[in-house]
Amino acid sequence: MTRIKLLSLSFLLVLFCAPAGFTAVPDWFLSPPKDSVHLFGAGEGATQQEAERHALAEIADRLVISITSEFSTKATQSEEGGKSSFEATSKRKIDTKSLPLDFVSYGVIKSEESAGKIYVLVAVDRAAHAEKVGVEVKEGLGRVRELDELRELEANPLKRAKFDASSLKALDSIMPKALLLDALEGSGDSSYAAVVKGASMRQARLKGDIAGVWMHLTGDPESEDFRTILTDRMAEDRISLAPESCSGNNCVKLTVATRKRKSTEEGAVKIKFEFDITAKGDGGEILSASYFTASGVSFSGEEVAESKALEKARSVLAEASVADILGL
Repeated sequence: MTRIKLLSLSFLLVLFCAPAGFTAVPDWFLSPPKDSVHLFGAGEGATQQEAERHALAEIADRLVISITSEFSTKATQSEEGGKSSFEATSKRKIDTKSLPLDFVSYGVIKSEESAGKIYVLVAVDRAAHAEKVGVEVKEGLGRVRELDELRELEANPLKRAKFDASSLKALDSIMPKALLLDALEGSGDSSYAAVVKGASMRQARLKGDIAGVWMHLTGDPESEDFRTILTDRMAEDRISLAPESCSGNNCVKLTVATRKRKSTEEGAVKIKFEFDITAKGDGGEILSASYFTASGVSFSGEEVAESKALEKARSVLAEASVADILGL
């Protein structure tokens, strides 16, 4: 009898001393198991589906890897009979958290309902998901090889540069998956390192291709100031924009078309410039195109607003890469 009273007293103490909103949580929910075969995750929700989704999100959070890689690009180009070299360093940080939760398969190991909430423990097959991600990485690298093969068929360096730019975009999309693959396989960063090495090589090749282009710059009268800004920006990357005409496979004719729009905003003059840059080959075929816009506002009249718009255009080009400027 005394034991029953003690048990009842203990129960009442737990009941009345527990904080408001207290819910009994399963032990396995607080400490999911670990092994080298599965990825375990615990989740809770109002429904079974919501709880499973939260459990998978927890697994994805634990797979997050932030790696900052630094790689250098070096190249040498001829300049007026001599040689000059440039060196560029790029840093990138990739977070696998941006990847969708598309786990190939998972199983619900445990499920329990308590106080209107559902708690689940799920397990993802690590090897199966690594195989799926590995196939995606392999397919992406296959696409890069196809672009490399097409590049070799082109004589015009800007066309070759365009394939380089496409390869870099493809490799950029592969990098997070390569990181995830390394995390799943637990084999260091071999896949990611290979993708970074490929990107570094193609970045250098892209610069070399662009450096081999003879660019003839023209445009409408309204684009004169912008063409000066464009010439200055390209010179920063050791690329000359010549006013003289050119011919041959290495020739690219850049044409700038300008639209100027004027409006007023609460007594201030607003000038908006729109610049279309078109790159054509020696035969007149369009190789690439890009579009830039810049605005300026002033209470001191149209001339000042126009000057501010051109300064904005200068800052926009300063932040853009040569590949972006050329529409690659």
